[in-house]
Amino acid sequence: MLRSWVRHSDPAGLLARTAPALADSPRLLIVWHSRTGMARQMAEALYAGARSAACTMEVEHFDVDLRRARDAQVDDLLSAQGFLFCAPENLATMSGEMKEFFDRTYYAALGRLNGRPYALAVAAGSDGQGAAGQMA
Repeated sequence: MLRSWVRHSDPAGLLARTAPALADSPRLLIVWHSRTGMARQMAEALYAGARSAACTMEVEHFDVDLRRARDAQVDDLLSAQGFLFCAPENLATMSGEMKEFFDRTYYAALGRLNGRPYALAVAAGSDGQGAAGQMA
């Protein structure tokens, strides 16, 4: 049985508010990795859901950027007001490609993303807590 485990942190309300100094229009970055296609499907559903929520809430000029982990860059992180990270759990850990993304962008983004909301989605055959704990 496949379960998705989702955890989020959004103290300010991702769609309703944005950090005023960051940009005129809100931007959500979805970074994903998938080997089997399940996490990719989850990321695409998150993308569609974010677009739909923006329309429902009548948020104008809302940008959702869907990036594979190997293609996402530090500038993508810095220009987003919120994040969704989506990956499979492999042997109770996040996938290697997602870990490489975090390793590659960590120091350049360190201290520059504080307070921005994020959410995690993990495609797992168990509870997914191992991978979610690493990504949080």
